[in-house]
Amino acid sequence: TVPTPETRWWQDASGDVVSKEISTFSPFTFGVSFNQVLVLPIQMLSFEGKQINGNHQLDWSIADDKDLAGFELQHSTNGTSFNKLIDVRPAGLKYNYLHVQPGPGVHYYRLLLKDKNGKTSFSKVVILVNGKAQTFITGLLQNPVGQTAKVQLYSAGAQKITAALTDVSGKLLARFNRQAINGLQNMDLNLGLLLPGHYFLTLHTDDGVTKTLQVVKQ
Repeated sequence: TVPTPETRWWQDASGDVVSKEISTFSPFTFGVSFNQVLVLPIQMLSFEGKQINGNHQLDWSIADDKDLAGFELQHSTNGTSFNKLIDVRPAGLKYNYLHVQPGPGVHYYRLLLKDKNGKTSFSKVVILVNGKAQTFITGLLQNPVGQTAKVQLYSAGAQKITAALTDVSGKLLARFNRQAINGLQNMDLNLGLLLPGHYFLTLHTDDGVTKTLQVVKQ
């Protein structure tokens, strides 16, 4: 439906409830440091992980190693602070590493690629869960965002996910409802009507997980 002067809220084609004021909010800038977009290096073909008897095996492959100085495999238990597991020197196109008994909980892995010219870049993040699965929200796959915000999350089961988008003053601009499936997934939220600026996205799952993300709209 199309908003009218008498209505403050309207429902778009996807069923999300959007404020008429979403397109009239003036951009506002303040001193917060946001994560940069992590671009998958062009020489990277794959980076995957799997569980083997309580251990985590990481496998990755590249297209060519002639410009590669080496890898640094990194690990995290919170998805934010990563520590080095091991340095790997170029030795062909396929690689693997076994992380022995990493312990219960959620584990995040990524690769830091080092080029011979001194440049560095990151792979995607691989997430593995040991023990009873719990729902967790990793964050935005890219920030700043364009027309669509992509939220990565791990759901312990099929459940409803709700999200509220607010501006920096706390004004509600949009509400989203999504159905999650069991496991790791990406949730797309349409921000096409949003003007460039800084916002907050608060997500809540039926099993009680809540997380607020800072969003920069390009």
